Amino acid sequence: MESIANRLREETEKAQHENDLPDYLAERILSIADLVHDSSTDIELLLEQLPLYDTYGQTGYLGMGVNHLILEKTIERIEQSLPSASAPAYVPALGVHWLTPFYDLVAATFSLERSFKPVLIDQAAVEPEHRVLDLGAGTGTLAIWLKQHHPEAEIACLDIDADMLAKAAKKAGAAGTAIDFEQGSAFSLPYPPAHFHRIVSSLFFHHLTWEEKIKTAREMFRVLKPGGEIHIADWGRAANPLMRSVFYIVQIVDGFAVTRDNVAGRLITLYEEAGFIDVTERRTYSTLFGTLALYSAKKPDESNLD
Repeated sequence: MESIANRLREETEKAQHENDLPDYLAERILSIADLVHDSSTDIELLLEQLPLYDTYGQTGYLGMGVNHLILEKTIERIEQSLPSASAPAYVPALGVHWLTPFYDLVAATFSLERSFKPVLIDQAAVEPEHRVLDLGAGTGTLAIWLKQHHPEAEIACLDIDADMLAKAAKKAGAAGTAIDFEQGSAFSLPYPPAHFHRIVSSLFFHHLTWEEKIKTAREMFRVLKPGGEIHIADWGRAANPLMRSVFYIVQIVDGFAVTRDNVAGRLITLYEEAGFIDVTERRTYSTLFGTLALYSAKKPDESNLD
């Protein structure tokens, strides 16, 4: 009898050649094949789904998208069941990888980024000699606008998603902006202590669990210079029952476990417990998906340490 691993490899290669299965999904399935020894309900489901990946001819783009989502969720369940598997260490910005190409369109349409990001940039009050980190930079829109507003400042972008960073680098090149891009984790920032004058972040923290938020806030504190500031845009406490109701859409997509701290208004407490002072919710926006808040906080300098 053919082994389950060989069946997975054969069906994956066939789906790549005949059904346009993306390479990043194929790599994850082949990694599973290297580790799995016995079949399971999800393995059998995956084997059934692979030949059906390209459903465009039968059901159009909607059907293809739904089939892709089901396949990716099946892969994630299998990865989580295999402790040694190289499961992804992050959730993509829109929940699944296949939506990444549409991120800019979604952000521009539904998050009012052309309203709040210029305000966040003004709020950060970047100076020409400043070194600025855009944390969880995504496709780089905020960093590019920052560089265009402050061409003499040094702008760095960090994100864990290589696909997002590739898109960001392409956008920065097209815009003629010189930005340093780094792939890495917010839980262990690849920068020395007291390195940045400002850290900015947009719609990143709501993707993290409370424990991950704590690690990230502490790392931000570590790499920020004394007297430096953070300026954050993310979902905040719902301004009214309507905003709370529509925020369920975000929670369904991104997960209730990671978003409950935002809607409960806990980000101010988070930054205070990490050691920041003057933590303030500066402004809120009512959007189609909930209340968006702008925050600021400061790392104490020598005069604040007495």
